[in-house]
Amino acid sequence: MSKRNLFPVLLWTLVCVVGYVVYFGGRNRPTVPAEVDLALVEEGHVGSTFDGRAISTIPWGHLPGVDRFVLTDHEGNEFDSATLHGTPYVVSFFFSSCPTFCRDLNKQLRVSNNAVSDTDVRFFTITVDPDNDTVPALKKYADSFDAKAERWSFLTGSKKDLVAIGQGSFNVVVDRATHTDDILLVDKWGRYRDRFKWSNAEDMKRFVKVVNDVAAETEPPLGVAVQTRNVMAGVDPPKLSAFAWLRDFHLEAPEGKKIFSREFSGKVWLARFAADDSAAGEPKLQQALAGHPEPNPVLTISESPLTLESLNGWASPSKLKRVFEEYFGVPYDKASLAKKVFVIDRWGNVRNALDIDAGDFAKTLRAAVNEYQAEKNPIAPTFGTWPRQ
Repeated sequence: MSKRNLFPVLLWTLVCVVGYVVYFGGRNRPTVPAEVDLALVEEGHVGSTFDGRAISTIPWGHLPGVDRFVLTDHEGNEFDSATLHGTPYVVSFFFSSCPTFCRDLNKQLRVSNNAVSDTDVRFFTITVDPDNDTVPALKKYADSFDAKAERWSFLTGSKKDLVAIGQGSFNVVVDRATHTDDILLVDKWGRYRDRFKWSNAEDMKRFVKVVNDVAAETEPPLGVAVQTRNVMAGVDPPKLSAFAWLRDFHLEAPEGKKIFSREFSGKVWLARFAADDSAAGEPKLQQALAGHPEPNPVLTISESPLTLESLNGWASPSKLKRVFEEYFGVPYDKASLAKKVFVIDRWGNVRNALDIDAGDFAKTLRAAVNEYQAEKNPIAPTFGTWPRQ
């Protein structure tokens, strides 16, 4: 071979070698600055995980709750998440025909499961491919990891329900191409507590610590700040379409401040609607609450700023429609709303929609407030099953 012909061959070989080193070296090279300092995290500083997602310190009460769901496990049994009340659990997403990342994720889950084997925590791996991940397929896959349903279950259901669970409770994509590979933690009290990257050793060390801490809790950490990678907690989305439905809401106060529904965590609070600044129904409400030893916040919601002494917030009609239909669970009918008072418990659950004109309104309201104030722990999720009705 002449030197003239040899040069292109050598050049092309060099390009291939460099490309191989860059591609495979990049794949094997740690993608984190493995510098998540757990000591700093424990001291309350904001750290950073390998993908740049902040470990934020936020009030526990700002964490969103996870609603009830019903799926089928790899043994063919119906699984109802309501049975988990009082038990922390771990959620991840996968599909069994994935030959690489999903299997590596589940290998890490097996390691992590063993690392917290002395804690009462459950693991749930949910398929994103229900058409192919039948119960027999999930059973075979679970057996390959020696997964026992009483500790680690592989779950399936309808595509619609699976998407609703991912998007509604965890704000993650549920499909084969782009499903999340994060490990998600729900605490004993039904709050979406934290998320972890399975492929980062430091984040998985943090996983073990957080799971142990959560499992050791004996009461809800109301008023306590927690560290989490669930950075969507408490965020007011720029577009409501970012969420399938509202799990909490933000409103404007007349003086320009934001009102966030989860700011009331730890208190029994009331909400009512006013179509104008007439304060209709206010005297009956105040009379019903008169003399109560613990004053309850009363949020008056309207389409425009109100001139009232009590706490009030407003928003556009389109947003209020979603607030009432999705958070309070009633149609956005102004005439009927003007006669209702909603009672929300210490954990953000709407428990009553009372008729302010009813003869027993005052008695019923006081009884409800007293009952919910006495509760030490949140109720189990009761809002039906997915999808939300």
